[in-house]
Amino acid sequence: MRLTLGVFLALQLVAAFSFARLDDAWPHGRLNWDGDHFLTLATSGYPAASAGMPVADLQRFAFYPLYPLLVRLVSGGERDGALLVAPLLSLALAAVALLLAGNWMSERFGPAGPVALLVGLAAWPTFPVLQMGYTEGLAMFLLVVALRALDERHHTVFAVAVLMVGLTRPLAAPLAVVALVHLVARYREGGGRHHLAGPLGAFAAAVGAVLLWPALAALISGRPLVYAEAMASFRAPGHAASYLVAGLQTPWLGALLLGGLAVGVWLALRFLPTGTPATLRVWLLVYPAYLVGVSVVSTSPLRYLLLAFPFALALVPLLRRPAARGAVLVAVVPVSVVLSGWWVQTFVPVTSAFLP
Repeated sequence: MRLTLGVFLALQLVAAFSFARLDDAWPHGRLNWDGDHFLTLATSGYPAASAGMPVADLQRFAFYPLYPLLVRLVSGGERDGALLVAPLLSLALAAVALLLAGNWMSERFGPAGPVALLVGLAAWPTFPVLQMGYTEGLAMFLLVVALRALDERHHTVFAVAVLMVGLTRPLAAPLAVVALVHLVARYREGGGRHHLAGPLGAFAAAVGAVLLWPALAALISGRPLVYAEAMASFRAPGHAASYLVAGLQTPWLGALLLGGLAVGVWLALRFLPTGTPATLRVWLLVYPAYLVGVSVVSTSPLRYLLLAFPFALALVPLLRRPAARGAVLVAVVPVSVVLSGWWVQTFVPVTSAFLP
């Protein structure tokens, strides 16, 4: 695991040079786009409710509160401190998540498990987002905790983790499906009502987590549908509401999306090795379909798909031998450097307004 973590951090350091090429002043674009919203929330909180709320203020309610709250607690709420803390906090949480996931998969597959997970992260173009002031690091950490807890039947831990997910980003819905499948599996085992109390509580917590932030945002703003309004404000007039709608309207895109989902199902059901936790399999089946169904047409799903990194467990049979693991790690380094650099330079243009 130490080697895996070392390679992870080394590749993030290389990605940091790609950010530095954008601008030589911290945070090098790590807090642009969504990061600006999180920075504002960490330093100023949510805007006061008003009938004629500006669009910029309305859009703040599309962003969940846990990550900016953590940034505020660590930084003290000062802008200069938040500029430093937000990216470092994200990277630290992602590193801990990799350690937790790597240890989990090491128990199942030996040294091949952590290496496969690293490949799944490092070879994806949006890998550098884990050092941005975004929620990917926190979401990755909570996702690993939730899926492992459910797999090991620690239902209270899962409930806490999924409720925190409900305050981090909209991932509770696919986790609710994972919890439902877990509940059905436990029901089929038999054992009576007491046996089902934990799984039922876990599923109820996941359903509650789906509604948690929309309900809190309504209370904070005094506008019952403020979350839905905020999300809708990011969609350009006349554009499809999601990739699913766009796919139904455009045959070639629909065929592409359907083909991509079919490949995902094929990998999850046929190529993941024996011993892959059921919770991970269900997550990998549900999450891509969820993204297609709810994501606004943009480049953001490329970033969201980073959380499907356990697909790389399909490499476990190849990585059983030490020589093969070494060769794959050597091969993934240049791939990660090239793809990460391309993504940073293409999709993370520096925005000077967000610099100190």
